[in-house]
Amino acid sequence: MTCRRNKNKLCKNLINSHKIVRKCLLHGIQFKSKAICKFEAQKGVKCRFVRPDFPFLGASPDGIIDTDFLIEVKCPYNGRNDKVLPGKFFPFLYRNKSGEIALKEISTYYAQIQGQLFIAKRKYCYFIVYTFVDLFVQVVDYDENFCLNSLVPKLSMFYDKYFRPYLASLL
Repeated sequence: MTCRRNKNKLCKNLINSHKIVRKCLLHGIQFKSKAICKFEAQKGVKCRFVRPDFPFLGASPDGIIDTDFLIEVKCPYNGRNDKVLPGKFFPFLYRNKSGEIALKEISTYYAQIQGQLFIAKRKYCYFIVYTFVDLFVQVVDYDENFCLNSLVPKLSMFYDKYFRPYLASLL
């Protein structure tokens, strides 16, 4: 969550979420299941959908595999015809010291995955990026320090300072 956002508007959008129909979102919805099928075939596993529902934190990973793994799939519209490489269409990726492509820890996808791992009490997430020509898979480990010292305190503060008062104002 960035500090630049209008907190009242964010609270309102959480309550009154309406379907946003854009090419980018439709593309992700359309090809996410194809990416999951391709991943299942590649890894020889089956994924099950989970949607944990907790009182004030919830998560909706794209699937679960056994007791340790989740999956999160991204199907970027702008990079749909490209190989998955760090750059313009995949700004959330970089090359690490070993030269391997990896998810940036400062990206919103990293925070999303860490929140899902925390809420679902899982250790790992297969982060999958699907295009028409490529399938990128990275195992992202649960980062307890990030979750307990950064993510959860920020989410708790947002809930207590902005979201709960917003809900109360609706009564």
